[in-house]
Amino acid sequence: MPPGTAETRRTCRWAAAFLLFSFALQAAFVLEQRGTAPTIFFRINPAFDSHRFIADARIIETEGYRGNAKKLSLHPVYPLAIAAFDKTFGDDSLAFLLFQCLLNCASFALVFWIAREMSGATEGIIALAACALYGPFVLYAEVYLREGMVIFLSLSTVALLLAARKGSAYMAAAGASAALLMLTRPYPLTILAIAALLSFRMFQHPRRENAMRFAAFIAGYAVISLLMPGPGLTDATGPLAHFLSGNVLDSNYGYTWTDTPMKMKILAESKGSSTAGIWLLLKEIAAHPYPYALFYFKKLKILLGDFEVPSNYNFYLFRDELSKILWLPFLSFGMVAPFSFLGIWTAREKLRQHPPVILWLAVSAFGVFIFPIQDRYRISLVPFLIIFAAFGIRRLYGATIQKQFKTVAAYLAVLAALFHFCRFDYSPLPGAITFEDYNNLAIAYRAAGDEQNARFYTKKTELLQRESRIP
Repeated sequence: MPPGTAETRRTCRWAAAFLLFSFALQAAFVLEQRGTAPTIFFRINPAFDSHRFIADARIIETEGYRGNAKKLSLHPVYPLAIAAFDKTFGDDSLAFLLFQCLLNCASFALVFWIAREMSGATEGIIALAACALYGPFVLYAEVYLREGMVIFLSLSTVALLLAARKGSAYMAAAGASAALLMLTRPYPLTILAIAALLSFRMFQHPRRENAMRFAAFIAGYAVISLLMPGPGLTDATGPLAHFLSGNVLDSNYGYTWTDTPMKMKILAESKGSSTAGIWLLLKEIAAHPYPYALFYFKKLKILLGDFEVPSNYNFYLFRDELSKILWLPFLSFGMVAPFSFLGIWTAREKLRQHPPVILWLAVSAFGVFIFPIQDRYRISLVPFLIIFAAFGIRRLYGATIQKQFKTVAAYLAVLAALFHFCRFDYSPLPGAITFEDYNNLAIAYRAAGDEQNARFYTKKTELLQRESRIP
């Protein structure tokens, strides 16, 4: 669209309206939860990653980052951001949480830009509206977890890769963004895939500018990696233990994070070596192909199911017990995913012209699939699925307007099959809210001196415990 046209101005107004609405919604949720007993409990309890990020930020504040990176228990970019806000605004968390709301809105703006670049302004606005109306984005704006930063850096990297045709500076920025992502939550498969894509393009078209862009990406990545040493993570929290939690038959797909007999056996035999551990698991899979085929089919259902598998934070607990805002009619994963696959199917030509987007989604989805599948990990896929969902919605609407009834019937049949596959009945996982969730609330309210709520949630815990034992 030429700048300054009426259509451009209208698009900008719609985009600004959705971004303002999204920020207001997230900020309202932040203020709703501010200072409540459960919010404080989730941040001070050592069992929750929020506490670990805050503890890492306190190390950085008191001892500095350079020379103390090995003391951190998690990757450094997110606690560095917390520490920067604490240094500037004091220990009051409101400024940092509002920053997270703004960071989400910046991510949504990138979704709009990527969708518009790939297809058009209408698809960009549809994608932006879907982001503003996706419930888990609101939840994760309020909690001390790195999900919002991971999403922003993922989208930034892809957007910069798409813009790299304008010059090597964009490619260097993409390398720096990818390095920051790796220091927020490592995605080694994604980085390897990008390097492979760049190498393929360089050798397919051996021109000087392609070589320069490849070198610029590597340079941007290397500069950030050298400037920011990573943490000294232990084997107990390392990638092999995490990987096995989501891939051994007795793991319940990593939902409970327990040290199962099979997981401990492989860890012991591998002596902490990731390569040895993966080979041992592959031998287990080869020895039991049919149970593992069923295992991974169920895991695929969990990955694509309309259920936010809880981790540290349970979306359904907040929605049902702690928030009025989350009761708004938000979009869910099971609404987005079917339209996403329709969009991927109907926009194949566009995807061939923009390989970084589909490559990033495919490799990231594989990375989520091979580890324990929980909502906080899967949410990083949602912005990219929303982009493709916008393509699917646009194609369905266009075919309907043009009265292409056979095409519409085919699209609806595909959507019906996908909606059926993405429905979720909680099997083999527990229900939406477990007795451990209610027990956490009971502990939180008791610690805050609210005995009435503590007794209420203690009774709910006991009732659900008894029900869960019924065969």
